[in-house]
Amino acid sequence: MTDSLEKESNELGQVRLKHVEALVDLLRTSTIKQKDHVRRRYCEQASHFDATLRFVSQLGCVCDDGESLSLSPGVAAGKRLSQEVLSRFCAQASPFRGELSQYLVRFCVVDDRVVYRPIAQRTSRESELRNLLMDLEVISHDAIAGTYVLNPKFNGLYTQMAREVGVVAPGSIAARRAASEAVGSTAEEVVLFFERERVGDAYAAQVKHVAQVDAAAGYDIESVTVLSGSMIVPRLIEVKAVPAANLRFYWSSNEVATAQRFGSWYYLYLLPVQAEGRLDTDCLVMLENPYQTIAQDNGGWCVEPEVLRCEKNDRPTHGCDKGNGGAIV
Repeated sequence: MTDSLEKESNELGQVRLKHVEALVDLLRTSTIKQKDHVRRRYCEQASHFDATLRFVSQLGCVCDDGESLSLSPGVAAGKRLSQEVLSRFCAQASPFRGELSQYLVRFCVVDDRVVYRPIAQRTSRESELRNLLMDLEVISHDAIAGTYVLNPKFNGLYTQMAREVGVVAPGSIAARRAASEAVGSTAEEVVLFFERERVGDAYAAQVKHVAQVDAAAGYDIESVTVLSGSMIVPRLIEVKAVPAANLRFYWSSNEVATAQRFGSWYYLYLLPVQAEGRLDTDCLVMLENPYQTIAQDNGGWCVEPEVLRCEKNDRPTHGCDKGNGGAIV
């Protein structure tokens, strides 16, 4: 099989797991490591040598000094190779991390499945990354529903990737915890302890205080829900310390959008604050899929806008507002 001319760019659409396996196996068994020799041997059994070599080199699986090729220490063989490729592809240091995150954030949770139905304009543009993810068994295609479905093994990766889009350090959102910072932080700590007790020792380590590292995640605590047959799915919890009398709380646009994306994985935990300031865990209200129960179905809740976002369209870019005494407000 001859290798066709390839574009110089790293085209994921040309990369297949079988190509990676062919190159890695060849480098593992061949005693001659010169690049031209490896290319000729490779093209006898597989295609897209340049794209495949660029891919594995960027992942750190193969060292290319321009003249010879060699496997990086510890690169796995057989079935373990696909796991290692996937691990390196999804790693924090991966050159593909941003592209992967931007793709996965388009998925949403529907009936405990993470699915994505692409619009026609995006289908061809996404095909390169999508096909590779299907090859690595990260996603599959539901032809009847016309959707792509995330393998449940990667639910944790999905929640992590979704948080990485627009991560903001906690200190940069001072307004979020201005007046109620003390009681809000205490409420999160109380719920963190409550969740670890709820899931038990087997899953306690999976309960994490996300708000401490990312104040723009759209939720405060990452936990789990144990379904039948010991299957687990993420439980993403936004904690609200609320008046005991009416359970009133404020829901930011980012939190609403996050609740919509994660559906039944997203929970609101409303922790009543009694008159003396005591947090009443006995009356804790746990709302599953609040976007549906509150924002869509109403569910007996009174929802009113409390903040209007205002922006002047014709604001001059230089100088002061003459009608305001020269002050910039």
